[in-house]
Amino acid sequence: LWVDSRYQSSLYQDSALTTPSAADADPVGGWQDQSGTGNHALQTTAGKRPLLKLAIQNGKSVLRFDATDDFLQATLVSTLVQPCTGFIVCKTTNVGRGDAFYDGHLAVQNLFDSDGTHYRLVSGGTITGPNMDTSFHVCTTLWNGASSSIRIDGSETTGNPGAPNL
Repeated sequence: LWVDSRYQSSLYQDSALTTPSAADADPVGGWQDQSGTGNHALQTTAGKRPLLKLAIQNGKSVLRFDATDDFLQATLVSTLVQPCTGFIVCKTTNVGRGDAFYDGHLAVQNLFDSDGTHYRLVSGGTITGPNMDTSFHVCTTLWNGASSSIRIDGSETTGNPGAPNL
């Protein structure tokens, strides 16, 4: 799965990927996978779609989730092997609420989860990283057995969260 906001043409208002999201506050019901594997991030329920917001961070567009029930879900069709890296730029406006970015389908494979206070990498076990705040952060996870890590703006915490059986 590779979704990239630099390719705004890969954002759609609907989960069928037919109506582009282009204007400020357009809903995003589909984010087209750029990897070529067809693992698009989708939301079929109109009221649970994040909004496209133009020129928010360093002139770049962002997706704004409502911190209540908005989400996009991608179902990966293959098992990822270690080492495996995940990367996201994100910000929360609601410290104290969990689930920054995760796979709710399997409920144990969380890429940038939170306990409401800290960023975490969860995959059977847990690596607890730095405290959450309301700033934008560059977040990276690396699943690599006992050498796994979560890195927030260069602050790295290592450990063994288990295998990413996505």
